[in-house]
Formats: sequence, C-alpha cells, structure tokens
Amino acid sequence: MASKRSESDSQAEEEVVQRYQQLRQECQAMFSRMTELENELHEHELVAETLSQLNGDRRCHRLVGGALIERTVADTLPELEGNIKGIKEALEQLKKMLENKQAAMEEYARKHGVAVAKQHGQDTNANASQETKVSPSTGSKGVLV
Repeated sequence: MASKRSESDSQAEEEVVQRYQQLRQECQAMFSRMTELENELHEHELVAETLSQLNGDRRCHRLVGGALIERTVADTLPELEGNIKGIKEALEQLKKMLENKQAAMEEYARKHGVAVAKQHGQDTNANASQETKVSPSTGSKGVLV
C-alpha cells in the first residue's frame, strides 16, 4: 500500500515538473519571438530613417517574398511605416501574453510547491532545503525543479 502511494506521488511530482517545464518553455519561446521582433523593428526603423532623408522620386529596392521589387521612396516609406506600426502592436501583444504566462507559471509553482534550483555552477544542495519549503495549503513535500 505504501509503495503504491509513493509511486503515485512520484508520478504526480513528475507531472507537475513536466507541466512547469512546459510553461517555462512557452515563456522562453515568447521571449525569443519578442527578441526577433525587436531586431526586426530596429532594422525597419533604420531603413525608414534613411529613406525619410531621401527625395521621394528616388528609386529604391525592397525584398518582398524573395523577390527584389523596384519602387520609389514615396511608395515604399508609407508601407514601411505601416510595418513598423504592426511590429510595435505585435510586440505589445506578445509582452502582455508573456506577462500573463509568467503569472500563470508563478501561480502554478506556488500552488504545487515548485521551487527552482539555482543553475550554472551554483550549489543546489545547500539551497535545496530552503527552496523546497511547503506552503501550508499544499500539504505535499514540494517539487524541486
């Protein structure tokens, strides 16, 4: 009977750890996408700044879906500014989604007694007893990730 309990407890802990790691990976993916969009935004802003200094009749080239399109600065600049606006909106939405996901991850960790071990050469065993404290409402041992 005791062995069945310990097996079910270990399975439950594994499920908690897997779910927590899944949430953490989702947060990392969102953060990675935000970084990509910030880089794209910076590049678009540099191009827009450069084009705004040029005569509107001047020819410029734009890469669209793998094809180089020749247009005028006057035609290209408004489209570029629209793209900048769209990227900024996407960044704001991703930022809100990331904040919500992080809050959900923290709530999940608090609910299930998950504590994250230190990484990158720091002593995890010394901190393990402090990090696996159980909240009074959980009643379980807590999970160290």
